[in-house]
Amino acid sequence: MKLNDLDVIFLSYQEPNADENHAHLCYLLNKKIKRVHGVKGIDSAHKAAANLSTSSYFVLVDGDTIITDASFFNLNLDLEFKFEFKTLSFNSINSINGLIYGNGGLKVWNKSRALTMCSHENSDNSSQGVEFCFYDWYVQMPGCYSETVINSTQRQAFYAGFREGVKLTTDKGFKSDTISQYSLSKLKIWMSIGADVEYGVDAMMGARYGFYQSRFNRDFDINNVSNYGILEEHYQLYMNSNNEKQLVNDSIKHKYPDYLFNLDAMASEFFKSNMTKPTVIRTNPNLTDQETRNILS
Repeated sequence: MKLNDLDVIFLSYQEPNADENHAHLCYLLNKKIKRVHGVKGIDSAHKAAANLSTSSYFVLVDGDTIITDASFFNLNLDLEFKFEFKTLSFNSINSINGLIYGNGGLKVWNKSRALTMCSHENSDNSSQGVEFCFYDWYVQMPGCYSETVINSTQRQAFYAGFREGVKLTTDKGFKSDTISQYSLSKLKIWMSIGADVEYGVDAMMGARYGFYQSRFNRDFDINNVSNYGILEEHYQLYMNSNNEKQLVNDSIKHKYPDYLFNLDAMASEFFKSNMTKPTVIRTNPNLTDQETRNILS
């Protein structure tokens, strides 16, 4: 089944760059793209997206995601047999730290799966309240076709860092005393790399705050990574309490001295220049307000 034959759904909530990214997606595909916006709860939002789809599978694009390689839609996948009832996740490059993995990447959803699952806020399984990637029906695919742009505002960057700072400490969604090498390598980069881009430091601090809560606060519920009210509470602490910042940094440095490095902008840029990564071609045309209105009308 060719991905170009599937419905494309744009899913947004509070992303400050969502309108621009939606307009860009419409421009790229030369058609008006269906959008779900402002539905509270990740599980509920995905069900709303599935209800909009007229095809048995659909492509889902997150509100903070820009497609950088439109050849994605030329992929021909065996969705009816090999990947029947699966969710396929493709890699995305992070706009702050250069990491490439499934976080924020394009997804291909089975409509029936999305409508019948009970995840996140509707899950009765604590591990499955954290993230889709911990389900056995979630398949990580090769290839990077998008960029996850999470540094449009300071708040957005902090939220994104906090969520990954928590999720990367878990063992398939469960609290754990150990972290896999795969997750640890990403966690260190989240907490240390990004000072060379706007709001990069805020994403780094968000990851540190998330890691701190997961490791030092026994009462912290890891399922709260999807709760915007809780994220906002931590963001306000970050913005208004220098003592809290110091506590987070000092605690991590003391107990996990090799997890955290305060790299400046030049060091961050040098680190990323030596990472293996695809060429990112920003197809966003920087549309004017009038052009955006014309596309979406």
